[in-house]
Amino acid sequence: MDRAGQIVGQGQPAVTQAQAWLRDGKILAIKRSSGFHLACDARNDEAIMELRCRKRRPAKPLAVMARDLEVANEICRVTAAEARLLLSPEAPIVLLRMRTGAGLSPALAPGLNTVGVMLPYTKLQRQLLASGVDVMGCTSGNRSGLPAVNSDRQALMELGQIADYFLLYDGSIEQLCDDSVTFVAAGQSQVIRRSRGYYTAAITIPVRADKPTLAVGGDLKNAFCLVLNNQAYLSRHMGDVVTVESKRNLIENIVTFCRELGVTPALVTADLHPGYYSGRIASQLAERFGAVRHPGVQHHHAHLAACLGENGLVEGAIGILLDGTGYGTDGQLWGFEVVVGNYANYRRHYQLAAVPLPGGEYAIRNPFVTAVAYLSFFLGRRGEQLALELFPQYPSEVALTKQLMAAGVNCPLSSSCGRLFDAVAAILGVCHHNTYEGQAPSELSSLVPWVQSFDSFIPMENVTSYPYIIDGAEINPAPLLEAIIADLLAGTEIANIAWRFHETIVSMVREAAALVRAATGLNCVVLSGGSWQKVQSYAPR
Repeated sequence: MDRAGQIVGQGQPAVTQAQAWLRDGKILAIKRSSGFHLACDARNDEAIMELRCRKRRPAKPLAVMARDLEVANEICRVTAAEARLLLSPEAPIVLLRMRTGAGLSPALAPGLNTVGVMLPYTKLQRQLLASGVDVMGCTSGNRSGLPAVNSDRQALMELGQIADYFLLYDGSIEQLCDDSVTFVAAGQSQVIRRSRGYYTAAITIPVRADKPTLAVGGDLKNAFCLVLNNQAYLSRHMGDVVTVESKRNLIENIVTFCRELGVTPALVTADLHPGYYSGRIASQLAERFGAVRHPGVQHHHAHLAACLGENGLVEGAIGILLDGTGYGTDGQLWGFEVVVGNYANYRRHYQLAAVPLPGGEYAIRNPFVTAVAYLSFFLGRRGEQLALELFPQYPSEVALTKQLMAAGVNCPLSSSCGRLFDAVAAILGVCHHNTYEGQAPSELSSLVPWVQSFDSFIPMENVTSYPYIIDGAEINPAPLLEAIIADLLAGTEIANIAWRFHETIVSMVREAAALVRAATGLNCVVLSGGSWQKVQSYAPR
């Protein structure tokens, strides 16, 4: 069909026409059993840029669908373990290292050396890629910020300003489901986004819930969970809960999920953050189900317990919890926590020293603001001067940042690993603005030349970590910032500075874990939190 809903072709000629449109640089909305893909020729720069423009997605990486494993290996380095994952029944997107000169559009994943690759998993997809283009750039079938469309009619209404043509078939979409995203480390698959192919399987956990318990989750990258006895039923990836439509979509999916399992929750909980919509939804659902509303779970305790449960661990462990934002019990924004705990409780032993975050969300969207805060807070007047020299294009923003910090206005304290990555990425000139979550850390990590693939580690030689101070329970990054600035002013290659910075994060983690082991005798360590996905190349160590 065209944008007006007029039938252009039927049967096999429709597929043939769609192949011609892809070759001509057109954007197609392609129906699948669990939603729609927006797709175009992944080797066509103009088509990829037009897709980005129409979907208002300036930099967030797009996935690609390759005709077969041979094509996947032509565009990326594919290990045996990665090939098995690509060919598995789950058919997920697998993060792979791109080959230089492979002909993919650089606009697919700007600033990154990886791309998510999947193989066709429906007959229609295989027919479409059988001739013509051999690799499509793909993204989910939705307008930015809205849930995915779930019918032909809705697709024509909401995607008509994005897609040039629609490739449809007779058949309804019973359950919307995004593609799962994975990578391989040390020969083992790691799931980043758990959705199509994975979410229907329950996870057996080593503890039992004495009543049906619903965990609604948080606002970002939401997934909810229903626990029955010792079985955890996780939902598909629900996305961010930020719009009226996404909130309604979350509630409807939870109600349907519980109905299909034949269970009425007796206890409902969510993330502890007082400003999260998911917390309000949890309260609404508790009233609807006649359930007890649990006051909420601290974000990093949830990370610890989830990792324990997924790995079948019963006893407590040392938790190294690195992420972007997690609301702490003291009202601060946590995100670099070294704790000891179990399913029932936890205690922090070490954390990154907190820094004021001017403007809160504004600083998160603009890493250069976070960099100004780090420099000013930890290096004083010298840091303020360095901020002016490093960011001459933002004089008013630098001045306003300093004023907010001096007045203590709208400057929540953050000890987040993600914000430290943001600051260093901005200082090095890698990324000044986050147009998607984790952009600055992802681009910074892509500079580090330590691996040829996620499953093939190249040991470093003569690369040492930058200095830092563990003072009491705090890990102070002031010496780290001084050393990075010194290297930058001395003309050291940016990739080498990024390499040493990553090694410093690992050194901080290693030293803190050793100190906790010496104090507690614990030998088990669990790693959790979104920032580990940005330093995933270290997993083989």
